[in-house]
Amino acid sequence: MLELHHLGLRGSIAPWVDAVPLEPVETLDLGGEAWTLARGPNLYLAGQPQTEMVGRRPVNAAGIAHLCVQARAGDQLVSALEQADATFLSPPTALGTGFRYAYGHDASGRLFEVETAPFLPESPAAWFGHVALVSPDAERLAGYYADFLGGELIAGGRFRDNRRIDTVAGLKGVEVAVWWVRAGGFALEFWRYDAPPAPVVESPRWYAHIGIETDDLDAALWGRECSGRSEGRDGRQAMLRDPAGNAIVLIELAAAARDRGVSALSGRDVLARVAAAWAAS
Repeated sequence: MLELHHLGLRGSIAPWVDAVPLEPVETLDLGGEAWTLARGPNLYLAGQPQTEMVGRRPVNAAGIAHLCVQARAGDQLVSALEQADATFLSPPTALGTGFRYAYGHDASGRLFEVETAPFLPESPAAWFGHVALVSPDAERLAGYYADFLGGELIAGGRFRDNRRIDTVAGLKGVEVAVWWVRAGGFALEFWRYDAPPAPVVESPRWYAHIGIETDDLDAALWGRECSGRSEGRDGRQAMLRDPAGNAIVLIELAAAARDRGVSALSGRDVLARVAAAWAAS
């Protein structure tokens, strides 16, 4: 078993706990460090509240780019995030897909996306739609994760000369190509920005790592290089890098920590319900 377990965030996750909302649970020991943990319907967030953030993450900079939150009551979600000191690049904007999209930055400068549509499920109130990564070789990166997770690789096409996409991204002359990987109850999204040129990010990474749960760490690591391994009260972990250099933390939870595992997520089927509702709309 290999499934997306959490997204590691630099800085506090408290604004997300209040706005989505999420359920705070016990901390999770990762590499000897205690990360605060909060449970969403289909993904955990793990944070380092002691980390000081600098600036705002650019939309098109390479790396772990943004976290997407979906909700039927999108305006209510936008309002809750604004009350948590988030700022948006634009109001939710239709792009002809049936969804409305909005990018924003939370109080720590982390980029996020809100997606809303009238056909989305009424329950849960909100959930995570995907984690997005930006890379000049996004197709290769998507293939890596599809192979690693045993997921489905989907090519989404290339987009340019679209003022509404420019509005959502807060950029001019956007030219992008996109791929998706669906694995288990979650999805990853991969963007290649051909224009405008991606900025060089010198400030700290806003998103620290992607956390993947396995029931057999040794088997999951077979044939892969890792930069370190550790064992603590919550289980065993290994740290590795994807082909673009993004950090992955692979975790095999101890029996006492399995109440913080993927199996404890109550909405693992929500993206399948979203896909079915979208197809029927």
